[in-house]
Amino acid sequence: MIVGPLRDHLYLVTTLWGLLTVAVCCFIARPQRRMILVSGAACIPFLPLAGTYNDGSLWTPTHLEVPYLLPMTAFGGPVGLEDMLCLFVAGARAWFFATLPAQRQWMTTSTPAQFLRRAAIISVTALAACAALRAFEVAYLPISFLVPLGLGGVALIRVPGHWRLALAGAIGSVLLSMLELRIYFALWPEWPSSWTQGVFTGVDILGVKLGDAIWWTIVGAVHPLVMAHCAGAVRIAAATRNLPQ
Repeated sequence: MIVGPLRDHLYLVTTLWGLLTVAVCCFIARPQRRMILVSGAACIPFLPLAGTYNDGSLWTPTHLEVPYLLPMTAFGGPVGLEDMLCLFVAGARAWFFATLPAQRQWMTTSTPAQFLRRAAIISVTALAACAALRAFEVAYLPISFLVPLGLGGVALIRVPGHWRLALAGAIGSVLLSMLELRIYFALWPEWPSSWTQGVFTGVDILGVKLGDAIWWTIVGAVHPLVMAHCAGAVRIAAATRNLPQ
């Protein structure tokens, strides 16, 4: 059991556990190790958007006080180190699960410059879409769901064959996160009180919170699609790999 100061920072504890799971993912999926880490790092630029969830619309977790992070409230609530770690874990695990069924068949074709250019364009597009929706007075929480779904839809239309990445990423991400949450809630019965009651995101579903199940499903499905676009990911047919050299 966790006691002392760490018990007051359960969000930090759970994200540190998440880092351990990423290490396991890298060990299991060695052919995708670099992309797993890149996929996690690619989520970090969206750190300011974490305030969307921390303003009370989803939950109000206790953050470790880190200068220059907590005041980042442009999108609603405070932002901390825990949010950065959570985004990294979510992005890394999404790529792991997305490619797990055929990890040796997925390869990337983009150069680092191409990857960064595509990632920058998508990031700017996403932030511009957020700003446009806010101009029409759409609340932050719906925006945080709508914008990723829009990006994922465009990516899937451009490369329909990547639906396998989205499906595997969504299933793996949400199942693992729900299992973790059930364990956390069993270990620390006070932990669910951090979630906002009286809103649909705080509704219990299979022992976890509906908002979290939706978020992990969206990230698990959309992020691999975006990463596949940025990295120029292609799947090599198993028959091709077996051809004589």
